[in-house]
Order: sequence, then structure tokens, then C-alpha cells
Amino acid sequence: MDDTGFFSFTGFLITCEIAAIVVGMAARPDRWRPIATAGGFLLAVTLSVVALLPAGRVVLDSSCGAHGPVALFKSVAQGRMFWEEQLKHLDEQIAWQAAEPERQAQLDELKARMRAEEDRVVKEAQQEMERIYQQYPSLRPRPSAAEVTAQALRDQADALEQADLAATVERLRAQFRAEEIRKLKGCRTIVAARLAR
Repeated sequence: MDDTGFFSFTGFLITCEIAAIVVGMAARPDRWRPIATAGGFLLAVTLSVVALLPAGRVVLDSSCGAHGPVALFKSVAQGRMFWEEQLKHLDEQIAWQAAEPERQAQLDELKARMRAEEDRVVKEAQQEMERIYQQYPSLRPRPSAAEVTAQALRDQADALEQADLAATVERLRAQFRAEEIRKLKGCRTIVAARLAR
């Protein structure tokens, strides 16, 4: 990930400040000198803030170098501190990816409880409808044997499709997670080696 949004705003501020300095100096140096000085001061403050604030997340590209102009500027300005922070964020991301199966299991458990509750509500509604049909038999729908068989086959096909889809999604998730962990660990090795120098 990069700092594109932050860079756009910061780039805009820097551009405005540079424009104020240049216009002020070119138009009337004596009259615009305070504005140019203030613009220079704001430019220095902005660059200092960008340079000193930590990235707060992994900002490395696929070759494990600083990704984007802001990250590159931070890596130059902060030096070792930038790379130590990136190493910490890489470790956090590796741990997050490794814990994904546990989080997914908790989510699956929650979904199963919700499905069980939904099934309970549907069963109660069906029991209530059965009670009504016993009181008023003429209201009961009379599906043909073919319709009953067709519905049973549709339900069976839906269950098989859902199981197949769930297995495919989990397989793809596991592949993505393994690839992401592999990339993060590769970057971690490169960053750790950079820090060891």
C-alpha cells in the first residue's frame, strides 16, 4: 500500500507553498519577501512533518523497497527508524495472516448459530401453519408428487452447490493466505538484512 491520498494533499500544499515563494520573489522581492519567507517556513514544516511521522503500516512494494514518493522520502529522512518500523509492521501482518483461520472459524461458528436460529424460527412458522391447516384444511396447498420430488431435488442440489462453493472459497483463501505470508516473510528477510548492515 502507498500513501497516495496523503501524498496528494501534501503535494498540493507543497505546490501552493512553492508557487507562493516563486511568485512572491519574482513579482516584487521587497514587498513579497515576508510571504516568501512564510511560504518557505511552511514548506519546511510540511516536509518535516511528512519526514518524521511514522507510516503506520507496511508501505513496501513487491521488491520490498519503499513504495511511493512519500514512503521513499520517509525512508531517506528516517533511515534506520523507517526500516525498524516496517519490520514491526511486517511481523504484525504475518501474525494477522497466520491467525486468519481462527478468525474464519469464529465467523463460521457465528454463521452456524445464526443458521440454527433461522431454522428454529422457520420450524416454528411451519408448525403454526400446520396448526392453521388443521383448523382450515381448504387452505392447505396441494402440490403434486412431481412438484414435491422436484423441490426435494432442488434442495439437494442447492446443498451440494453450497458445500462445493464453500470448499472452493476456503481453498482459494488458503492459497491467497499462504502466498501473502510467503511475500511478507520474504520482505521481512530483506528488511532484516538491511537493518543488520
